[in-house]
Amino acid sequence: KLNKIDIPYEDQSRIALSIPQPERSPQKVLQCIKVKKNYGDLVVFDDLNLIVDRNQKIGLVGANGAGKSTLLKMLAGVELVTDGLINYGSGVRVEYYAQHQLDILNPKETVFDSLKKISNGLGENEIRRYLGGFLFSGNDIEKLVKVLSGGEKARLALARILINPSNILLLDEPTNHLDMASRNIVEKVLSDFKGCIICISHDRHFLNEVTNLTCEVEDGSIKAYEGNYEYYEWKKKKSFNGKKEIKKKNNVKKLKYKERKKIRNRAVWIAKRFQLIEKKISELEQDLNDPINISDAELLQKITEDIKKLENEYMDLIEEKENMDN
Repeated sequence: KLNKIDIPYEDQSRIALSIPQPERSPQKVLQCIKVKKNYGDLVVFDDLNLIVDRNQKIGLVGANGAGKSTLLKMLAGVELVTDGLINYGSGVRVEYYAQHQLDILNPKETVFDSLKKISNGLGENEIRRYLGGFLFSGNDIEKLVKVLSGGEKARLALARILINPSNILLLDEPTNHLDMASRNIVEKVLSDFKGCIICISHDRHFLNEVTNLTCEVEDGSIKAYEGNYEYYEWKKKKSFNGKKEIKKKNNVKKLKYKERKKIRNRAVWIAKRFQLIEKKISELEQDLNDPINISDAELLQKITEDIKKLENEYMDLIEEKENMDN
């Protein structure tokens, strides 16, 4: 079954991109049962349990090094679990996208041939139309992979994954290297995708558009939030403020005056920094979505990287604030 969606172009013309959709999968498509993952003495996951149901689109979030990529690799079978089980539903087909997908593209193939060999017998016009949806048109489809930019390789790798129906997509930073037009396409395709998605991304806009469940990876376990990244942020702030009031009452008497003052000053600075970061991210996202900048891939990449740095700082400050209140 093909699902048609409309793809916006800079010249305001429109083209329909059709991607194969998976057959109806069982309600429970994936389950992790008491999964443990160690690297020597380093414990990444300990007794991890997770159930993924049909149509869930999950964003994995958490601090760098928390184990998000390791979890995705275990689900993809790239990494073995140390102990426990990962079970898939009957007939469930999985596709995995990470940056290494760009490296395994055959540099001697053309864009057209790279897709044709895995397209299950699609005709030339169908392949050309499909590639057009990923912004490969005219002579672009005859380019050799070895001369493609990082963004073009990313688009081709995603097109290859989506050309055949799968029940679960495992995506590690799928919008890296993509310009605004390409990101819009990927967001639309994945929003309309009828299967299950588990993804890692520092792209807040992408997570808000695509995901409907956010899972925070922390201390070897997962905590689920029933909503997209924006909802997750709201719940974290709400929980943080509630904990702050309770812990403040319990701990303030235990601290000496100078210690309390130092912590209070730091807390005030962090609160102001939160506001500045939120304002700066909002400004950068406006620049990211400004039609004037849509053709400046280098600028868009820099803006995306700046947003990622600010988001990482924000999460680090949340963790510091929580530790201050302990």
